[in-house]
Amino acid sequence: MKIKKLVQIAIAITSLAFGAAANAGMILTLDDGAGHSVTITDGGTGDLDANAGAIAWTGSLGNWLFNFTAGLSNSPAIGEPAMLDLASLNATSRRGGNLTITLLETGLLYPSGSNLTAITSVGGTTSGTVSFQSLVNSSTLGSFGPFSGAFSGTTSGQVDTTGGFTLTQIATIHHEGSGVTGFNMITTVPEPATLGLLGIGLIGLAFMRKRNAGFSK
Repeated sequence: MKIKKLVQIAIAITSLAFGAAANAGMILTLDDGAGHSVTITDGGTGDLDANAGAIAWTGSLGNWLFNFTAGLSNSPAIGEPAMLDLASLNATSRRGGNLTITLLETGLLYPSGSNLTAITSVGGTTSGTVSFQSLVNSSTLGSFGPFSGAFSGTTSGQVDTTGGFTLTQIATIHHEGSGVTGFNMITTVPEPATLGLLGIGLIGLAFMRKRNAGFSK
């Protein structure tokens, strides 16, 4: 099975687990710090996924080429977790440089309106270095990295869901020269169910297949 197809299947499984629905405002931003940036809103110009609660983008940005970058979110119903999922497959630099990818979702509501435990997990592979940060409103939920090679990590924090909240995920990539980085980052409030973990695991498998195939060289 082709790696990109495996990632698409994995994201679809994650969507089933977390019930993607219409959102108040999901925004995906890519910035190379050298005067090149692109911003894609859910359902806006450049969004290749027609489904509400999902953004997909492919293209180039300055020194960088993107095979597949996606964001997934939901507006939780009773008993469902709030979720934000950022994935990028084959962010490739033709020479050295930096890249920041940010996924933001505003206006998330959780029916219980209480203090809940959030969990953030990351996994992937890079031929440079990559760091991650997850935030609720303006407070840091978790930080990871910098990582090199194949990596994974998990952290948790508390979220006060009273009155609604904003989730943000940030990935910061650095390549010394030409290289490839692929990753998946997911934050859920509260912790994910088994089906969601299956989707995360499949995305991790896709990145490992890419690495073993030599695409990260």
